[in-house]
Amino acid sequence: MRERRTGLLLLGLWVALVGLLVWWAVFSVRPAPIPQQVILSPPSSEGVKVFGARPAAAPKMPVAAQEEARKVRDTRPVPKGRGRIEGTVLETDGRPAVHGSVMVVGPAGELLGTGVREDGRFHVHVVPARYRVFASRWDGTVEVRSDEQAVEVREGEGVSAHFELPGHYSGEPGFVAALHSDGFRVEWVLKDSPAKRLGLSKGDLILQVEGASTLEMSEKEFERAMVGPEGTEVELLVRFEDEQGPWEGVVNLQRSALDGLFNPP
Repeated sequence: MRERRTGLLLLGLWVALVGLLVWWAVFSVRPAPIPQQVILSPPSSEGVKVFGARPAAAPKMPVAAQEEARKVRDTRPVPKGRGRIEGTVLETDGRPAVHGSVMVVGPAGELLGTGVREDGRFHVHVVPARYRVFASRWDGTVEVRSDEQAVEVREGEGVSAHFELPGHYSGEPGFVAALHSDGFRVEWVLKDSPAKRLGLSKGDLILQVEGASTLEMSEKEFERAMVGPEGTEVELLVRFEDEQGPWEGVVNLQRSALDGLFNPP
């Protein structure tokens, strides 16, 4: 009886050891890397954007090298049933826009995104169709876009598209406002932003931007007026609200790229 009990104990220990080895083998395997080319959902204006640290600038590319990069064609075969969109994304000062992306909008509004290599080049394989293509980059909360191009993709062939993004970083004052009967009402002020430091708060009304009445502005026009090169200023006429009641004043808010307000997840 004692020998049988000892045998059962050894068997139990052996089973536990095998189970531990299997668990280690399964959970120690690293997941496969995410491919550069990913399918995205159709664009939406909703959602919260996360601010991250500003990326380091890529080295400047000589003018001759820029021209050569635009002439280079990918000689690799195109997958069966597909065509290729290829080209370059450079900044206005000639640097490869390595922190940008290229977005391809399909006939039904589907969105395909791909990154930009260190030499400023990109390529993406798509089914034959007509597409709209543009390059973009996020400077804090500000999306910077290139001009859009329309391309016709045929099976087994490549088509070129070249884009420019601004070499400077774009900025904004750091508040969110909604259209109101008297102007644009401040709904939210970002912490540590220029708007917060100058005393802007929820409920204040933006009456004028650079002398122009906000009553004559659409939401898109107001958003465009807020955005500009980092370090520039925008003049606002504001109706403030405090304990003593409403009062008006002119403030000059410096646009900022708003780095580091939140940590990326």
